[in-house]
Amino acid sequence: MRPLLALCVVVTLSLFACGGDATRGDQILFVASGDDDALDVFLTQADGRWIKNLTDHPASDFGATWSPDGRTIAFFSTRDEDVPSAAFADLYVMDADGSNVERVAEIKTVSRSGLSVASWNSDGHRLLYAEGYDLRITDVDGVVYDPNVESRFTHAWSPDGEQIVFFGVGDQTRDDVAHWSIHPYTLEAQRLFSPIREREPCGEDPRLLRTDEDRMKLAARLALSRPNGSINYDIQFSPATGDALYWLEVCRDGVINYELALRDRDFDDERMLTEDPEDEFIARWSPDGTRIAYVREPVNGPPSIWAMNADGTDKTLLAEDAGQFSWSPDGSRIAFVGTKEPGSYTLDDFAIFTVNADGTDRQLIVDGLGLIWTLEWSPVR
Repeated sequence: MRPLLALCVVVTLSLFACGGDATRGDQILFVASGDDDALDVFLTQADGRWIKNLTDHPASDFGATWSPDGRTIAFFSTRDEDVPSAAFADLYVMDADGSNVERVAEIKTVSRSGLSVASWNSDGHRLLYAEGYDLRITDVDGVVYDPNVESRFTHAWSPDGEQIVFFGVGDQTRDDVAHWSIHPYTLEAQRLFSPIREREPCGEDPRLLRTDEDRMKLAARLALSRPNGSINYDIQFSPATGDALYWLEVCRDGVINYELALRDRDFDDERMLTEDPEDEFIARWSPDGTRIAYVREPVNGPPSIWAMNADGTDKTLLAEDAGQFSWSPDGSRIAFVGTKEPGSYTLDDFAIFTVNADGTDRQLIVDGLGLIWTLEWSPVR
């Protein structure tokens, strides 16, 4: 057992004895492979003073995400399956200290979305998730609704709760894969736009690597920003204006690039935020909606985390050799997955850090837990 886990795993202590109220905004939720390579859900103080394994189960537990009030955590688990495969992980909720675990949705179809994460609505009473390619809605009491639409990896609630936006096929009879919306109660579907542009062939994709060595290096780098190996065409809504932040494919100089763009709440008037040779994706609004953090990645190069104003100005490097990230609830710091040594992509070097929103005061808070799959700062200050 690593010393890092001794405070809250070897000794059986409650979360509160380990240093804090589970609803405070100074805690970070994450999923890691841990000591025995089984995925578990962990909680840590944002300064790294303590850490607790919330699930500590031989099954795979992943896709953890906070409810809006920070009191409940939704996650996927294989614990009730005859065959413990992530392809058949069910959806659960638990209290923020790991107690009162309840299954709210049984997954009966093989998952095709990798290690996905459910999405809470703004009042914390309903959850979106994917079963195979099919979008599902469940309330916290376990009543499941089927909108009869296909969602490819990504889905989000609008800030007012009046629509669900997803990337996929609107009514399972269309070939058009795009961003769609459905009303959460009438379940009426409407096509919004496609982030995959109609264009002439864009030449050979330089990401198509030729050697096993190249592919292994790429896989190691990608583990920082997307450990399930996929890039999701997700949409993030501004908490201030409701503008939709997303990424799309463009063809530049014969090469496909991923760029960031905005549309207003009616999904009109696309405005480009980035236009350069690097790929930009995994973008997230700051809590006040004034800044956007995102991942920048050169083609076949290491990822880094940047931030910019909501209009695309003042682009600032926050962390190199870094990928997944989450804003603190007051917007002053960012937690992210990075490497302890520049250019090193071994699991022993993967760690969780925090950094000021201007890129200063980088601090290591968690290491020694292998691959970090997801992380999310508590939403409550």
